This record gives sequence, structure tokens and C-alpha cells, in this order.
Amino acid sequence: MSKQIFGWDATKKATALPKKKVGANQITTNIIQQCSLQGCKVFRNNVLGVFDAAVALKKIWSLVQSSKVTTAELKKALQSSYRKSHEELGASDILGCTPKGLFLAIEIKAKGDQLDKDGGYNQENFLKEIGQKGGVCFIVTEEPEKIRLRVMGSEKYITICHPDDFLKLFVERLKQPYA
Repeated sequence: MSKQIFGWDATKKATALPKKKVGANQITTNIIQQCSLQGCKVFRNNVLGVFDAAVALKKIWSLVQSSKVTTAELKKALQSSYRKSHEELGASDILGCTPKGLFLAIEIKAKGDQLDKDGGYNQENFLKEIGQKGGVCFIVTEEPEKIRLRVMGSEKYITICHPDDFLKLFVERLKQPYA
């Protein structure tokens, strides 16, 4: 005998919904909310270049005039229409300060992301320098076991954790006398 609840057969076995992949954007949003709830003033640090519409228009117009308008050429023209950001090299995804006024830098890495993809040490050096000067530094990643710090002494200043563990570790760090 089936039991109906709001037109749904309650005798059927419930199945879990498939887990939705969480990207760096969602992790960043969650971390910003968690920091704000702890009394920190934080913001997303946009380190991408800025799209320059005038440059894009000029490149597309030259393609139209030369009759080379293909999807590939348009894509190439648009991708090369970004002005370089003038941000500090390696600056973290989230910047701000703790309730006690300490600088806060948090680097976000989604599944498959690496620290300093370009082969340099900019992100790691940025975090280490902030930590050496008394700031609070985290790398929040879905795969903490895959993050390898390569700059000597970095591990002393940078906490690496999974997004699910961040809040607990962050609150512990804020309770330290020098945080």
C-alpha cells in the first residue's frame, strides 16, 4: 500500500541529489560571507585585466575591412582586447582586515587549480610577505593535499585548508592574542 504525501509516493526510497560542482566563484562568495560574519572587512580582489571596448572595436573593424571575419579571428580579437591589470603580482583573491586591524589575505583554489600556474612564486610570496608582517593568510582549496608550498618558510605563515574547515580554523586564528 502506498502512502501519498502531497501527491508524492512516500514509500519510495529517497535518493540523494547529485552534488553540484562548486567553483572558485562560489567558494569566494562563501568565504567573504564567513569573514564578514566574524567582524572582518573583506572584499573580492579582481585581478583580471579590464576589457577595452575601444581596442576590441578597432580590431574587429580591421577584420571586417580585410574580409577575414571568422569565428576564430573574432574570438582572438576579443581575447586580446584586455588591458593588463595594475594589481600587485600574486595578490590574493580576497583582501581585507580582521576586527583587530590585521591585514587579511585569502587565496581561493577550486578543484584542479594550482598555486602560481605560471611557474613563478608570486602568489606564495605575496602570502608569505603578508604573514611575515603579522597578517593573516589562508589558501582555501578543495584539494588541500595537492597544494605544495615551495618558498622556504612559507608554511610558517600560510594556513592551507578545505572550504568546509575554513571557518573553524579562521575563528581559532582570530582568537590568538596577536590576531
